[in-house]
Amino acid sequence: SRLARRSTEPPYIAEPVSEEAYRNVMAGLYEYLLENGSSRIGNATLGSDSWPMSESDFFTTLSLYASFMGPGAMYAQDVVFDSNTTLEAYRVKSEYVRLTKEDRSGNVIDDADRQVEAMEATRDMIDSWTDLPPAFPY
Repeated sequence: SRLARRSTEPPYIAEPVSEEAYRNVMAGLYEYLLENGSSRIGNATLGSDSWPMSESDFFTTLSLYASFMGPGAMYAQDVVFDSNTTLEAYRVKSEYVRLTKEDRSGNVIDDADRQVEAMEATRDMIDSWTDLPPAFPY
């Protein structure tokens, strides 16, 4: 994952080791296809890389996998398709590590400077991914 090993310095993104810290429909679909094939989600022919062989089969497979009744229902709100089942957008969820500090009284409070630094570094990181379609963090 492009988000691995980024937890100890900006952008301070938590390691992608659980569904709570990292959720990506493409990773979920890939694992599903490796374990189950495509017979329950459109029965597309899979290539040697375990992905559907055509773009239209990929979109159909993804839409069936990530539907509210599909095996990837947890991702249903992470994908957007147009009326022709062409993928318009998808969301990858990740989270930051806790960015806190102690105040003078010893209370744990948010570290606003590190939070701003993390967000700026996240934007820079995403902007550097020139091999992917445009994206924005929120």
